[in-house]
Amino acid sequence: PPQPLPPAAARATAVLSLDSDADGYVVVSLGEGRVERTISWKRIDLCRPYAAVVCEGSVLVTEFRAGWVSRLDLQTGATIDTFGKDTLKLPHGIAVTPSGEIAVADEGTKLIHVFDKQGNQLRALGAGLLQNPQSVCVDGRGRVFVADWGARAIVVFESSMSNTVLATLEVEFILTGVAVTLQGEIVATVWNGKRGEESRGLLWSWGELP
Repeated sequence: PPQPLPPAAARATAVLSLDSDADGYVVVSLGEGRVERTISWKRIDLCRPYAAVVCEGSVLVTEFRAGWVSRLDLQTGATIDTFGKDTLKLPHGIAVTPSGEIAVADEGTKLIHVFDKQGNQLRALGAGLLQNPQSVCVDGRGRVFVADWGARAIVVFESSMSNTVLATLEVEFILTGVAVTLQGEIVATVWNGKRGEESRGLLWSWGELP
């Protein structure tokens, strides 16, 4: 049976949105499934940020044009450091495991790169198994869920330390994101691949894995 989630303090808080408002401020919305608080930063220079997550009092942001992850101060938005410059090519999704490791979905290398808290690379998952990893999340049991838009499937790895694939969930449309609810339900955002008025964003969900 599924194991219970670790205490909330051990989990990374999700960044529900990271965007700039009309006055040129970066607005960060934080919460676990709902907006709990917002922080407004003065405009900061990011090179096409894609995804973000809070980890130990800072915000980790993937910058897919630059090819690295920036660690920003949660209160001011100031850059603390960057990592992944020698490893990442087109970083997209990012997640933090229950043990504090950082998983980054990199479309350029077609891998999930795993870093420690300091930004040192530990290992990579998915060699020969992924086509275009777009988004990544980790559940309370440490399983790694990857939205692969090229394969049109969610690939589930046993953990951030294992290349073992537990399941492959195929979808009809192009995957853009994946998440796992506190109840263990798998949720994905998909796009029908069409342009203009026929373009549609959809939400798919599955029950929890055994």
